[in-house]
Amino acid sequence: MRSVNGFTLVELLIVFRGRGDFRSCAERGQNLMESLGAGEYEKATRDLNPILTATLTKDMLAKAWPRAIAECGRFKKYTVTYTGAVSDRDDNQFVCLTCEFEKGRKWMVLVFDKTRRVRILALCDTPNEYQSVINQVRQQDRGGAQPR
Repeated sequence: MRSVNGFTLVELLIVFRGRGDFRSCAERGQNLMESLGAGEYEKATRDLNPILTATLTKDMLAKAWPRAIAECGRFKKYTVTYTGAVSDRDDNQFVCLTCEFEKGRKWMVLVFDKTRRVRILALCDTPNEYQSVINQVRQQDRGGAQPR
């Protein structure tokens, strides 16, 4: 995997800390994707939690997203593919978006916790990769640790 500013092009990690229904989380995911697609990086970082904001700034997104576009082709559209609970023990939720680019598809995973702040976003090459991200978050949850 190639990386840009420490973030891989196939797996950028961002997580939302959020509580609420899945439609609300899906809407937040859609807003994030629309902001990235429009090049509105400050808007895309509004819901990031403080830890993530320190490691994934709007300036980093402004460098990483265009490089991802250079690799994947022009961003065309997205659809909400899947929503669900990370576990039955808490209010953490995730949303998976299928993102269409000129050169193919990528899958974006957004994980939300009870405060609806972004903690993890992963841009994956395959559905197996996004399922792996979800499984890792679930394993960390079972162990009581928060994903980084």
